[in-house]
Amino acid sequence: MLNDIQRQQLALLSHGKTSKEAALILGMTIETFNRRLETVRLALNARTTHQAVFIYATHYVNAPDRETSGRLRRILLDLANGITDDCE
Repeated sequence: MLNDIQRQQLALLSHGKTSKEAALILGMTIETFNRRLETVRLALNARTTHQAVFIYATHYVNAPDRETSGRLRRILLDLANGITDDCE
């Protein structure tokens, strides 16, 4: 469903990188990064970047253990539910 670049975008964001930092790492402008990220959100049917990262983390990433997985899911659920809406 997601191509390599899209997965890399979400992986970087899920590891706490800003869009600007992730764009630099991937060698693209912030405008290109954001345009491609919009495509990712549409593909995942996510309203926000946080929701897209949550979907990526829960469906595309294998957490190392159950405790870490649960903690990550709680954090991402909080983000997806708008607790930090200003971070989109």
